[in-house]
Amino acid sequence: MGGGDRIIKRPTAKEYQRLKRKNGLVDKTQEFKEWREANPEAYKAQQLANYAEKKGEIKKQPCEICKSEIAYKHHPDYSKPLEVVWLCPSCHKKLHLGILIK
Repeated sequence: MGGGDRIIKRPTAKEYQRLKRKNGLVDKTQEFKEWREANPEAYKAQQLANYAEKKGEIKKQPCEICKSEIAYKHHPDYSKPLEVVWLCPSCHKKLHLGILIK
């Protein structure tokens, strides 16, 4: 590279969405409402699992892959809302990209 060349760092998809919301280009509430309407079975499973966790029927666990303490519920099957797999954001993303096979 020559002396005047600069490397421009592009934002990740997550950063890009956050910047769009911050600048008023996307309404997060509307975005979530559209997802909820498009995925009613997933939304219902999430609500039931969240309620069960709140009541103590489901106990938060570390990531089942890497053992990270920061883990979230993943539903392999939305028809079984109380059967969840605990995954950290990194492992969850890898699972959905097909990089990680559980």
